[in-house]
Order: sequence, then structure tokens, then C-alpha cells
Amino acid sequence: HMYLGQRAATRLVVKGGVDVPGNMRPEHPEMNTMTHEPHAKCLKKIQAAMKDPEREPQARKIYETIGVYFGYAIAQYSEHYDIDNVLVLGRVSSGTGGEVMLEKAKEVLLEEFPALKHIKFHVADEHFKRV
Repeated sequence: HMYLGQRAATRLVVKGGVDVPGNMRPEHPEMNTMTHEPHAKCLKKIQAAMKDPEREPQARKIYETIGVYFGYAIAQYSEHYDIDNVLVLGRVSSGTGGEVMLEKAKEVLLEEFPALKHIKFHVADEHFKRV
């Protein structure tokens, strides 16, 4: 949860070079509560950065990092479960950033865990991701 969803993106926002207001920085108290609203707002800023050609290369690093986390998490889960299919949900998987994240997760499986290269990723449509 903290490393695979929108909270992961907001934890990486500063290191990813996306300019956000002080109350959206990871160390701000509002970003360290149980509520999801500040994280959703911060994620929208990251997604906007992905659409800006000047800011995209830096913002892309956020999604690449989450993709690495995701690939390694799947490999770890595979030590306990037989995994053939993974359904990917959540706001962080939306748009170009979500595509980058999934490509990086697949790359991790292919390069680091070739026995798991058979795992298929399934992405829900945009409406279903937010249910």
C-alpha cells in the first residue's frame, strides 16, 4: 500500500522533481494521516507533470520507481502463491504514468525473475479503477 499506490507516488514527488505546494510534500503532517484526499490531489499534480513535455522526464522517474517496487513485490508474493494473472487497480495506474509503471514491473520480472515472465497484467478501465 505505501509503496505501490498513490501514497508511493506522493512519497516520491519531491525526489521525482515535481513541484508541489508545501502541504503536499511528504514530510507535511497532512500527508501523514489516514485520509486519501491530499494524496489524490498530489497525484493529480504528478499526472499533470506527465503530460507536460518539459516535466515528463522527471515525473516519469516516479512511475519507474513504483514499477520496480511492483515487480519485486510480485516476485516476493510468488514465493507464497502461484501467480499467473495480476489485476492492476488504483489511480496511480491511470494514464501514461500507469503504463510506465507496468512496463517497468514487467521489465523487472523479465530481467530479474525470468521464471515469472509468464505473469500477465490486466488493467481495468478508468471507471472501474476508481470504484
